[in-house]
Amino acid sequence: MPTTGSTISLNGTLTAPSFEVSGTLEVVQPDVEALTLSDEEIAFARKIAPWAGHTPRRALRFVNVYRVVKASFRSDEARRLEEGGYRGLMAQLAITTGSPGHGDVWDRLVSAFDNGEPLDQAYREIEETGKVVPSAVRAVIAVLEQDKSPDTVGSDLKYYAELARRYSFEGVDRPAHL
Repeated sequence: MPTTGSTISLNGTLTAPSFEVSGTLEVVQPDVEALTLSDEEIAFARKIAPWAGHTPRRALRFVNVYRVVKASFRSDEARRLEEGGYRGLMAQLAITTGSPGHGDVWDRLVSAFDNGEPLDQAYREIEETGKVVPSAVRAVIAVLEQDKSPDTVGSDLKYYAELARRYSFEGVDRPAHL
């Protein structure tokens, strides 16, 4: 059926409806500054980049997703990143892009890291279930353990888990380990 303001020509074709728009259109400029990485972010990204994926495409995805997420944050969320939260978000994104299929293992280790559990115990528990802890996951955890502020990294890992899952190759259907 033709829509209001449309006409049908004799040969049976529908012409496009015409609309009149009045008023002003406000264009919001993206925060270009948020797309740039600080020296601290670059240094940390270099530490975990080898485990963000085995292909240039995955490495690029890791960097681009981080930048897009960062640029989308409100000021309070951006402040959390600036105060060190970037470690947790980058680690989450490195694993979700670089080690798809190991999300349940990663979630268990994040939970142990956040709760202050001995990671050796968590590794044993995972392996006793017949699962393998990928070397990339172990390497990212090792980088986080060497970090200056491991107390906040655990909570940041947990805070950014769901967000990182949205950008993973596994999707968001995987529940976070409790």
